[in-house]
Amino acid sequence: IWRVPNALILEKYADYTLGFDYRINPKHIISFESNIAALPLSSSEENIEYQTSVYSNGTLLEKYSFTSLNKNRSANILNSIFYIAEFNERTKLNVNFTHSIYSEDYRIVSAQEGYYDREEVGVNKKQYTRGYAELDHILSKKTSVQFGYGNTWRELENTYSFTTTDASNGTTSDYASDFRLTDMRHKLYSNFSWKLGKKWSTRIGIAAESSAPRVDETRLNYLIFQPLFDLRYVANKNANFMLKYRTTSEYPTIEETNPFVSLVNPRVTSRGNPFLRPSTNHQFSIRMNFWQGMLAIEPYSHYSNNTVVNVGELDSNNIFNFRYENASLYQRNGAKLNFSKFFKVGIIVQANLEAYHSKIVSTSRTNSLFDWRGDVVLIYMFMKTETMLGLKYQRQQSKNISGLGYNKGDVDFWLLFYKRPLFKKRASIMVGYFLPLDFATNYNQGFRAETTGISMQTNNDVSLVKNMFLVELSFRLSKGKSIKTTEKDHLQEKEEGGGGIF
Repeated sequence: IWRVPNALILEKYADYTLGFDYRINPKHIISFESNIAALPLSSSEENIEYQTSVYSNGTLLEKYSFTSLNKNRSANILNSIFYIAEFNERTKLNVNFTHSIYSEDYRIVSAQEGYYDREEVGVNKKQYTRGYAELDHILSKKTSVQFGYGNTWRELENTYSFTTTDASNGTTSDYASDFRLTDMRHKLYSNFSWKLGKKWSTRIGIAAESSAPRVDETRLNYLIFQPLFDLRYVANKNANFMLKYRTTSEYPTIEETNPFVSLVNPRVTSRGNPFLRPSTNHQFSIRMNFWQGMLAIEPYSHYSNNTVVNVGELDSNNIFNFRYENASLYQRNGAKLNFSKFFKVGIIVQANLEAYHSKIVSTSRTNSLFDWRGDVVLIYMFMKTETMLGLKYQRQQSKNISGLGYNKGDVDFWLLFYKRPLFKKRASIMVGYFLPLDFATNYNQGFRAETTGISMQTNNDVSLVKNMFLVELSFRLSKGKSIKTTEKDHLQEKEEGGGGIF
């Protein structure tokens, strides 16, 4: 019952960014940016109590309570330096180098009534360096070429231990282990752009990326090819079309590679796989723009034969063991729609909609689902004062497919907001109120997993978003001066998403 919750979750996150651009001369720029995700350490705490009943053929076998306290702290420091050289109007060089350090320590204290007490402690560390050099050269009025080289070095270090105490006799058992993975990657790429005429243009490219991870004493080798193709057709000033094909690669995270067996609850365990292959995703789409961008429609199709998924099976002791593998098939077919219109009376309408069908075929099961997400913003602008009054509806509580089911994150809401400039437009304030509406909204986050002999589902009530207030104040110190900043391409590996329900 929601008035007596069985879970208490507290999360704290903060990001700090510091950067500067230095122009050596009009043709050479050096930039630096440092990002720290900490408070000074990002932290989360989950305190959960389970009441478990175990049945077989309708007969109650046992009933017990299980408690779990999970404390986690993490820090992520990212430092990047950029160099841009414009030798002339036709040749440009872009060089960047990034160094990142990520650390996470966690402690899980769990107890099964009448059986045992258990303490699990782990430390996950990752650091990597990534450098790229990219040369762009215009061959003629209709053609240009790009060449690039990238290098990535990555190291994962994990330590793990647990102590279990038998509740009946007080005896204890201990286990400790560690794990290390290093990886060196090289990437060469090039693409060629060609304007075929007033209406047609194209871009063709290819990239080859080698990866040589070492798992303890085992050396692995992978080679990934990533083709690229664009074809654009401009029918007239009110319609243009873009056919796109992309290939992206993704490497397993710390959680996915960790070989340690973690106890989720007395009936569920989870274990990573250090021998996962990098996944390759092929993405096809055609974007159709009408009336100078007022309406855009983009059907798409994604395909992979080695994407990393979470799967699992029941063992002979009726314990479900989650694990990771490279699925034999991943598909996502869908379409996006974007609409934006300004009316002379001061009304702005913006809408985004996406509908999709996803499918995964793994050794555990074939899983498929259909869902949609979208948002609509209606704004009335008082032209004389540039004050805005708006209403936003967001439906993002959609299903993201997994190997055995789906996960649901983000949040749905109705937001009424008011924004106006202050101090001769050098500042602005926005006040928002999340309306307590249930119409077309879902306030249950969570996941569902199902395979032979077992189904699991978790629902997290986030209806606390109702009746929340939002206040945002911005202030510009400069007196109307424009500051030119350098556009940067951040090549960052992320281990986890941001905190909070948004």
